[in-house]
Amino acid sequence: MRCDPYMAWCICNSVSHHFRNDYDAVKYNYKMPWFSPNKFKGDRMQWWYRTLVNKYPQRDQVIKMAYVNCNHGNFHVSEYSAGLYEELEKWLQSQGYKFEEALTECRKWYTDTKKPRDYKKNEHSSGYPYKDFDFHCKPEYDCLAPPFASGRIDFRVRVITNLICGWADQYEKSGDTETLHWPNTYKAIKRHEPFLSQWINIKKMKKIAYKVFTS
Repeated sequence: MRCDPYMAWCICNSVSHHFRNDYDAVKYNYKMPWFSPNKFKGDRMQWWYRTLVNKYPQRDQVIKMAYVNCNHGNFHVSEYSAGLYEELEKWLQSQGYKFEEALTECRKWYTDTKKPRDYKKNEHSSGYPYKDFDFHCKPEYDCLAPPFASGRIDFRVRVITNLICGWADQYEKSGDTETLHWPNTYKAIKRHEPFLSQWINIKKMKKIAYKVFTS
């Protein structure tokens, strides 16, 4: 779908509110009560949106541009970086490979004897249970939080794995969560999900996860 300047204005402003306030831009289809063509015409910065759609004429392109930039704190269209958009597009184009690579690294962390172990007392020569997908989803073996919550794991991987099996939702509902980092981590996961779920092939990701953790 092609995007006109007014639509781009709505998308950019709603995505900005999505990342700064308690608002779901995707759920409300990038609309807010105060949006109107007259409001757009009164915006002195409207030429930025006209320039944006000249270069990125498709609605999905504008959404990705707004999403990735607002995620980096660039909340106004005048601050948008084309480089961030291009990096996101490259990641999405190779999402299967990137996801498999990241999960393989997650598994290695708990099976490679050369690396330090977080859970010494559960060591086993076979690598069990470190290579098991469920291990990464549940706060077991004296973990404070599920391994997928770890900051050393690519954030997009944390979001995708929650889309696959809901590990973060289950951990949040447990009521027995780590309180220092987890609240912000979970909030960020839920903030990213509406966007990434549009562009991620969940069926393919499930197959990749099965392949990595059962081979």
